[in-house]
Amino acid sequence: MCSSDLTDNVDKPTVTSVSSTTVEEGQDATVTVSLSNTSTSITKIWLDAYNGSAIGGGADHHETLYVNFGNGWQDLGSFISGKWVDVPAHTSSFDVKVGTVNDTVYEGTESFTLRANAEGQAQVTGTVTITDIVDKPTVTSVSSTTVEEGQDATVTVSLSNTSDRKSTRLNSSHQII
Repeated sequence: MCSSDLTDNVDKPTVTSVSSTTVEEGQDATVTVSLSNTSTSITKIWLDAYNGSAIGGGADHHETLYVNFGNGWQDLGSFISGKWVDVPAHTSSFDVKVGTVNDTVYEGTESFTLRANAEGQAQVTGTVTITDIVDKPTVTSVSSTTVEEGQDATVTVSLSNTSDRKSTRLNSSHQII
């Protein structure tokens, strides 16, 4: 008796793109992973997040991976070190969702990369950009002082919240620029 296994790698799906998106801090970031073609069997796809100026682990984005293959969001748990995902047969694209963290520190615009690939394929990337408009500090008060001509004047400027920016400049209307 003779038996053999047939492996069809010619039509094996690969990742063709990972979309990019921009979200406000605290919102969920959703990107679409597109495949080259569908398959009649499960396709394994590797997903991970690569820190850029936005850091994972709950600092700027969460490490919980959610996927939607067209039938609702599924919590696949932590992907802090990446994760193989079983993409169902007949799927040509799917959505990936990662939550971002809302804090009270102004951090400006930050980003991280979501990477995806099929086995043996180079990684394909998309960028998640996180904006932080809500936490931008505003001037809440400027103290007054009286000094003699030729002397230095010291005033205190109070801001609504902290910033991780190295310097903050004010215009003549006391607005942060």
